[in-house]
Amino acid sequence: MKIAIHGAEGTGREVLAAELARALDKRGGHQVRIEVSPPLDSLDIALTFVCGLDWTGNDSAPGLYSAIQRESGDSLLRNALTAAGIDFQVIYGSSDVRVMNALRVIDAASWDASITQPRTTHTDVNVDDRQIWRWECDKCGDSSCEHRLFSELLR
Repeated sequence: MKIAIHGAEGTGREVLAAELARALDKRGGHQVRIEVSPPLDSLDIALTFVCGLDWTGNDSAPGLYSAIQRESGDSLLRNALTAAGIDFQVIYGSSDVRVMNALRVIDAASWDASITQPRTTHTDVNVDDRQIWRWECDKCGDSSCEHRLFSELLR
């Protein structure tokens, strides 16, 4: 299985890729290849992660990337992924929490046999008007949950 990790500059995408690779190596038995910011027309990607803007690691230090630059880059990335018909999961948290969240998505996806097969075309994302894979948050109540953040903005 191949996983793409995208994110705006300063969101720790390279760090997540390295830490996730180490965690998967420790688990053993996983044949997972992780690519950082591969071209959006890569057809053999099974899962796509986008690093959330809450990253507080070294590459998000003040002065490196302004909040406006990060938000703009994140918005452009999400719009490009959506326009390309690519489903993605936003990964939040710092270090271990991000890795744990990414592993949860991988574990959930492994229950669906279709996700382990690479896409052959972008139109394969929808088969019989059904998404091959979509992460559902079920309104988990987590204060950093994207659903809750956006729901509060709409009020």
